[in-house]
Amino acid sequence: MKKLLISLSLITALSPSNLHAKFRAGDNNRCWIDDNKRNEFWYCGSQDENCAGYKLKSSHDRHWQYHGDTFTNADKTFYCCNGTLDATGFYVETNNFWAEDTIVTKDLGIGTCNWHKRVDVCGNVVGTECTTPDNCNSGYILRNNACVAPCQGDEAFESRVSNTCIECKTTNYQGIDKDRICQRCNSATEFWDKRAEKCIKKDSLTKLSNQAMKKCFGCPQVLFKQCAMIFSKPESERLKDTESHKDLLDDCHLNSFYDDNRDA
Repeated sequence: MKKLLISLSLITALSPSNLHAKFRAGDNNRCWIDDNKRNEFWYCGSQDENCAGYKLKSSHDRHWQYHGDTFTNADKTFYCCNGTLDATGFYVETNNFWAEDTIVTKDLGIGTCNWHKRVDVCGNVVGTECTTPDNCNSGYILRNNACVAPCQGDEAFESRVSNTCIECKTTNYQGIDKDRICQRCNSATEFWDKRAEKCIKKDSLTKLSNQAMKKCFGCPQVLFKQCAMIFSKPESERLKDTESHKDLLDDCHLNSFYDDNRDA
């Protein structure tokens, strides 16, 4: 009886169904079939349903896959490459779909830019190479997506959207703003304010009287305008602000003027 059981076991092990039970690929790895027990098929993209000499039948399991789809069988993982509804692809055995995933620095001549480059196991490059700089070489500045030489001296950029330097000498009606752009004022209604680095409306300025400007003649240059504005105010308003302007009046040697007015 024991010998009979051993013989039956050997016959079962050597039966055609076990001898041919395999997990195999079709031509060019376009498909896979596992013919163990019940046939199971995997197809990458549009193709003939026959695989590795086996014909798909209605009773068989089948899986239609497309680019990026994956399956695992017999402890192996496969990705479908370039398979579509209209084209046949191929399978690649791997545990990671991305063969390369890096940030690439591209030299643009006078600057560099960075782009995200990914290469899948199928050999496809995903990502678009950059064309505009992120950083500029020494001696250049990044402006309007370009590396340009900065304007020097009395030169400034022609406009906010221009990278061209033009001569822009400071006058009463033009000057260079904080962004190194040449600003031209409307001479009929505006003045260039050097300190604010912008055009300001004429009607926003306190009118300076000739008498006030004469009185502030002895002020340091940086205080002249402020002093002249104070003495252009009505006398009653001016005298009320004495304390707030004490330091300026000291520097302009004008405190005695206020003392005289108080005693009057």
